[in-house]
Amino acid sequence: MARQQKTPFWLHLGSFLVRIGLGIAFFWNGNDLLTPPLAISRLESRLGNLVDIGLVTPSTVHQVFQLIGHIEVAAGLLLIIGLFTRPAAISLAGLLAIYLLRTGAHNLFEVKDAALLGAALALALSGSGFVSLDGFLANWGLVKRMASPAPRWLALFGPTLLRLGLAVVFFWSGVHMMADPRAFIQELSQMQFIPNQPPFNQVDVLALVMWTGIAHVLAGTLLVLGFLTKPVAVIVCIFIGVLMTRLGVFTLPMVKDLALAGAALSLAAAGPGALALDNAVRQLAGKVRKRRGPGRSAPGAVPG
Repeated sequence: MARQQKTPFWLHLGSFLVRIGLGIAFFWNGNDLLTPPLAISRLESRLGNLVDIGLVTPSTVHQVFQLIGHIEVAAGLLLIIGLFTRPAAISLAGLLAIYLLRTGAHNLFEVKDAALLGAALALALSGSGFVSLDGFLANWGLVKRMASPAPRWLALFGPTLLRLGLAVVFFWSGVHMMADPRAFIQELSQMQFIPNQPPFNQVDVLALVMWTGIAHVLAGTLLVLGFLTKPVAVIVCIFIGVLMTRLGVFTLPMVKDLALAGAALSLAAAGPGALALDNAVRQLAGKVRKRRGPGRSAPGAVPG
């Protein structure tokens, strides 16, 4: 009897990290929409845009925001506990896709939505991962189809979607940093990101922003190519962690970064997925080792 191929450990771990990050982000965002004082400010900032593009009408916008808030809270909670993970991820992907198709991605906040769309689709492909109610119920013969991972060849496109989503965010932000560094510096000063005390107040902020922009573009390019994916993902995660430490996690701009941090950790654990140079390099290295054979050691190697 042919042995069933088990899902690799790293794929389970990657799914778990993305699921928790997305779940917390959308649960918080949905709760924000349902909290009256915060919802009013959100409505004032986005009402005109949504009405202008024809996504809602002035008479229904409050009901639409309430509906979206309830969907995000419910789907976020389901992702956190790992119950009906695929339907929850697909519902969030649908919300993001509708919004992005009607509005486009014109700023970093909306570009992050595009990355979260990729993360939600990746989760729909790969399943719930570790520590989930889907897995618990599957062990008892319930919701087995919901908990079972996609075929391995298809699940490998989950990390690909995560990688491309993060690449878009970092490439876009890097280009804008370099194109208008002074505007970015003004944003940093408004957020009090750089402390106004020695030695921080002696830093050449313009040079720092330019070099940060170059690093962002380089990271985005490497992620698109799928080259050095794991180390780049670790650096990206550290960078996002520094941002969240300085600006706070549960704020409107940063809560999406929590989900992006989960995506970066997932890439660090799972690797680049399909369509990546890392895979080609690994295959080439395997062929070189195979040609050398067991009796032909590399120069300077000590026989075992």
